[in-house]
Amino acid sequence: MLKLLIFLAAVAVCLGQWQNIRVNYTLFTRNDPTDGQDMTESIPDDFYDEENTIFLIHGYAGNTVNRFNKLVRDDIFRNTTNHYNVIVVDWTAEASFSYTHARNNVPNVARNLASFIQRLTTTGKFSKLRSGTRIYNEASRVLGQSAGPTEDPTTTSEATTTTTPEPTTTTTEPTTTETPTTTTTTSDPTTTTTEGFATEGFELPGNEANVELFHLVGFDLGAHVAGIAGRILQEDSQLVGRITGLNPSGRQWGTGSERLKRGDARYVEVIHTDTLGVLANGIGDPIGDINFYANGGNNQPGCLTHSCCHDRAFELFAASMINPNLKGRACTTQTQMNLNLCRGEDLHLGGTRLSKNGAFVYRINTSRRYPF
Repeated sequence: MLKLLIFLAAVAVCLGQWQNIRVNYTLFTRNDPTDGQDMTESIPDDFYDEENTIFLIHGYAGNTVNRFNKLVRDDIFRNTTNHYNVIVVDWTAEASFSYTHARNNVPNVARNLASFIQRLTTTGKFSKLRSGTRIYNEASRVLGQSAGPTEDPTTTSEATTTTTPEPTTTTTEPTTTETPTTTTTTSDPTTTTTEGFATEGFELPGNEANVELFHLVGFDLGAHVAGIAGRILQEDSQLVGRITGLNPSGRQWGTGSERLKRGDARYVEVIHTDTLGVLANGIGDPIGDINFYANGGNNQPGCLTHSCCHDRAFELFAASMINPNLKGRACTTQTQMNLNLCRGEDLHLGGTRLSKNGAFVYRINTSRRYPF
């Protein structure tokens, strides 16, 4: 009996933590590209449910108005006449304090994002999103745990302070070339109200967004938020169109963790810019369907610190909206990439296309100044 009470108490605490997570969502469109409209509780009329929707998810110590969000958002609208929905995911409160605190909040933020997307794809208009049981249970099954993860003892720890990169040995090289996942079938999103969620006000059916048109762009810890949210949605037979990981955080994200990986979306692209050395911020492993290693994945031109190299990932992604020459060369092995000997077909880095076909690993050499 005592064990049962302890178990129920633990579940209640974890559920409460998820329910009380502080995440806000702000919509930017071509009609309102700078000020934005809050859509945490209601969907603005400017939301185009038939257009591609891009979520921008910041990382540790980030916020809505940081350079990552502003630069990427502005360049998306600069280069296209399409009516994109750009939704900035603000988890500032949960990404603050220590890195470990922010890292352990990642699964809860992902649950919140998944539930938001779930509501967006099942109900065109809503006025109040409230917590429910089904998406929480799905999240728990995917994560295999109720609370935030603890540090993976098998991974190295890196500080976030600025330090000159150190030359180290390279990552294990793959022996074969792989191609990205090109699955073309997925279940249609349900058009009924999600069990366990409540709305206050009214709903307008028939105005649902399509999750296959969603593109989740995550920087640093935000990349793992995107990956976990994508897996949670798959438990409800919804497959996100694309996830782009911008130098996904490597600290406390070993191979046994819930980090971003292939299969979290129909197409997963990763841009690696700061991967070597004990102070590096990113993951050196090729964890996406297609992996771009900018200048070998470290020592970015014009950068003297790991922090600068880390930020180069979102700078390159933003620049890809306006610079058509940002192309990588396909590599057959990781060693070939490290030695700058890649001679395969070229492929555009970044951009907004929901799917690409190509090799597993690419190297792209850039200049030192934006747009590179």
